[in-house]
Amino acid sequence: MDVLVTGYGPQLQFFRNGGEFQFVRVEVTTPGYIDMVAQGDYDGDGDIDFVCASSSAGGAYNFLRNNGSFNFTISTKTFPAFSQYTVNGDFDGDGDVDIAISSGGTSILRNDGTVSFTNIPSVAPASILAAADVDEDGDLDLLSSTSLNSVRIHRNLGELQFETIGTGNQRTDPMLASDFDGDGREDIAVLSSLLNYTIRVHTNKDAPTFSLMTSFVTHPLTSNFASWDYDGDGDADIAAWSSETGRFTFFENRQDFSAIVLSDVEHDFSAVIPDSTSRWTFFVSNTGTIPLVIDSIMTRDASFGVDPAFLSVPPGDSAAVTISFAPTAFRAYIDKVFLYSNDVVRPVVRITVTGKAYQRVAEVITPASHDPAGIGDTVVIRLLHPVDVASIAGASIRVHGSVTGVHQNSHRYDETRQLLTVIPAGRFSAGERVTVTLMNNFQFAGGVPVLSPFFTSFIARATEGTMTFSRMTMMYGGPEQDALCSADFDNNGTSDIAFTRSLTKTLNFVRVNGPYLYERLPEIFLPIAVTDLRPGDMDGDGLVDLVIYSPGSMDIYLNKGGFSFTRWWVGAIPESKGLAVADLDGDGALDFVTVNVTSGTVQIFYHVNDKWLRYTKVDYPIGAAEPQQIETGDIDNDGDIDIILGKMGGANIVLMINDGDQTFHAVPLPNATSHAQTIWTADFDADGWLDIALDRSDENSVLVLRNRHDLTFDVVAQPRVTYDPLFLVGGDYDADGDCDLIASNNSVNPTIAKYRNDSLHLTQIGDFPTGAGSSPMITSDFDGNGSVDVAFIDQKILALVILQNRKAVPFTLIHDSLDFGDVHVGTSRTRQVFVLNVSPSAITIDSIRTYVSQFQWHVDTTTISPGDSASITVTFSPTENGWMGIMLAIFIQGEEPVYRNMTGTGVGGTGVERIGEDVPKVFALLQNYPNPFNPATQILFDVPKESRVRMQVFDLRGREVGSVVDAACSPGTYAYTFRADGLVSGVYFYRMSAVPVGNPLRSVFQSTKKMLILK
Repeated sequence: MDVLVTGYGPQLQFFRNGGEFQFVRVEVTTPGYIDMVAQGDYDGDGDIDFVCASSSAGGAYNFLRNNGSFNFTISTKTFPAFSQYTVNGDFDGDGDVDIAISSGGTSILRNDGTVSFTNIPSVAPASILAAADVDEDGDLDLLSSTSLNSVRIHRNLGELQFETIGTGNQRTDPMLASDFDGDGREDIAVLSSLLNYTIRVHTNKDAPTFSLMTSFVTHPLTSNFASWDYDGDGDADIAAWSSETGRFTFFENRQDFSAIVLSDVEHDFSAVIPDSTSRWTFFVSNTGTIPLVIDSIMTRDASFGVDPAFLSVPPGDSAAVTISFAPTAFRAYIDKVFLYSNDVVRPVVRITVTGKAYQRVAEVITPASHDPAGIGDTVVIRLLHPVDVASIAGASIRVHGSVTGVHQNSHRYDETRQLLTVIPAGRFSAGERVTVTLMNNFQFAGGVPVLSPFFTSFIARATEGTMTFSRMTMMYGGPEQDALCSADFDNNGTSDIAFTRSLTKTLNFVRVNGPYLYERLPEIFLPIAVTDLRPGDMDGDGLVDLVIYSPGSMDIYLNKGGFSFTRWWVGAIPESKGLAVADLDGDGALDFVTVNVTSGTVQIFYHVNDKWLRYTKVDYPIGAAEPQQIETGDIDNDGDIDIILGKMGGANIVLMINDGDQTFHAVPLPNATSHAQTIWTADFDADGWLDIALDRSDENSVLVLRNRHDLTFDVVAQPRVTYDPLFLVGGDYDADGDCDLIASNNSVNPTIAKYRNDSLHLTQIGDFPTGAGSSPMITSDFDGNGSVDVAFIDQKILALVILQNRKAVPFTLIHDSLDFGDVHVGTSRTRQVFVLNVSPSAITIDSIRTYVSQFQWHVDTTTISPGDSASITVTFSPTENGWMGIMLAIFIQGEEPVYRNMTGTGVGGTGVERIGEDVPKVFALLQNYPNPFNPATQILFDVPKESRVRMQVFDLRGREVGSVVDAACSPGTYAYTFRADGLVSGVYFYRMSAVPVGNPLRSVFQSTKKMLILK
């Protein structure tokens, strides 16, 4: 709960609650001095808006529309009268919050739903201080009082017409409406300053008749009061504020009474098979002083039953009530349980009950849960009920791979055995999650529609893999690499990589053209700094698009083919964390979900038919405050995608179970699930139900929760990691058909821990050193050899790293680092690689390739006896300045080639020349001269300390047209001559990036300047 404070100035002072009684002050200035503030959700978006009135501005009202994060749109409108007295209410019954204002006469500011109001003068000739439906006709009435014992009712006749009942034209005092005598009707309390600051309570016997119930004297100069059940006994008490004493005085409502306290106020029966019955029991407690008599308990829908139908509960006791749910048709159900008590003429309690009829319509035959599908396998589904064969022919079946996107498919149906075979076009990527969904037009025999969605999800089995990894480093990075994902963006059957850099606001791609063939593509400049991204075919065209999150907004970039992306949709999403993409409403189109950490809501964006996204909110429990991790999966196996929320702090994981009608309910998980860094879902025990894995930073452990099929979980595996887990990914890394785990850590000497899964028995088989914190981390088959690999960002050297999962081979490579470092142009440096034969027979090196002339090789022998080794000497001889990376490919014994990444940097060539002997004090990029130029110009730059310097040239569309400098530079001033050969006339930009040696993360210099080519 936040706090608002106002004074006599134009400022609204908000104190934003950060928890633990820690508040941050946020000040909003209005156009005029503030004499009155009203608050309410005037635009219906779930956020509290404000209305401020100023007497100094002659009846000006300032309307502050809340855009979230204490950001407001302010509009001003002048009405005939100024008032310090206002009351909110839906007076015209249109669902929007209106405002009643009074100053001698009364007006209704009618709300059109967008914080735009129209002044409607009413007939009530008095100051209105309260609103309540006192005559119980469904319309909100207005109330006023005098300083004596007169209460006036302004009965709402509809159409904003009011009838005044009661007389008196004396001074009006503060008043409020509440049910003080517990009979279900709104009573009135009036504070009179002329009667020694007495509060008088008038009970509503049969509106408009009120009777004085009690009166009592408060402290002098009592200026305002409020009503609430402050002592929790079920009665409305009163708190009064005195400006003389500066204190609140509480008046406890004491009388003989019966009070209902329920163990629950709502229940969801979830999915129930038609013609079967599910039961739920709640308890009614009497916390009053006299017996509680429940005259009747009833529902309106016959699908919900009640037992017993009436009861009596002694003071201090409780009684059980059982509600049964027996659906008869395939639909969603919602009803209320009404409890009528004693002499109350309307229900004192309403309990909401919901449910839905669900019937399991199919089961997967192939692939079985314990035998995941191969990369090119078909999917066989057994239908559990006779179906309309004609509807099968016209049914829509969607096959979607998490990496390869939507697959076109064909299907055939065996009516005798009721088997549906789905044949996807194209191959899956090893380790990706494949989802098959039976869509629209699917009917039972007799034409009855199948309303319950059916889908199956499985992991494409790896055909190779040993959980032994080779590191390949690609210096494609730069400062601030934040987000990382993989997908087959060009539909060539291999997983490509996308990553973002927030400092340069760029989207970067590495295209995989085949086994071990990686290509860096030109950067795409973004208007925002990206913190997260997820792949998905958002427009259903068969190409994988990108959902991109940045603080305050969510963008969708549509894939137009050839790695060309168009910014398609932008939505404002304040204060959000986490991102997931899934089909949450079962319509076959991908939706996405994030979390608003300020409002405490899960924000779901559903994809609708017109290709725009509509936005809904789902409350999450307080215990899941500020979740930062979002995962999705059908946890309850009912055919709907559920949401899993995790938090790196102390809160436990929470499941948001999908009810199938765009509503969700929360299910907390065991206490052991706090401090989740990342979450991964998979069927670890091969029972057909998704389990949950997470890494806990507080206990340095990896945790697996086994799904018990009833929304409860067992903690069955908790292996330790070395130190502070950072990231967790899963995949079939050893090609045995089940999901293994890999966790990275943030220790002084960071490693990746590998856990082999055998029916939920996790065995740590060793650590792989990474050299730096590996986060974020993704998994897919990046080299196209049928094994599941891992990729991550090395946060120390700011590079993209791929860990290639090796297949079993009869030899081992032994070598030190193949990074040749800085080598002066015109000189050479060598490194050695040894090939050790670990098989019982001789092997032959078929060939060796380095692909570029700067890297040359020599081998001392090509035939290797058992236990012996061959030595390969590689020489790097740079011919120009700049970094270079290439693969060393070794072909042995007819096997697939084994690749090792080689890197080196040529320095000291004639491209960049140091001028002068002075050492500059700061980094600087100077304007080129001459400018404009043709065909050449000179660019000068200053380097105050030893640094890695890179200079790039871009055209007006942000495309990189040249990387002209990439070198290690000692302190000094440098000159580079840029030639415009091959470029057309126009404006270009050159950008310098400098990373000091030894401190690459915290001290980065960047500068960009413009130059003009005229030919």
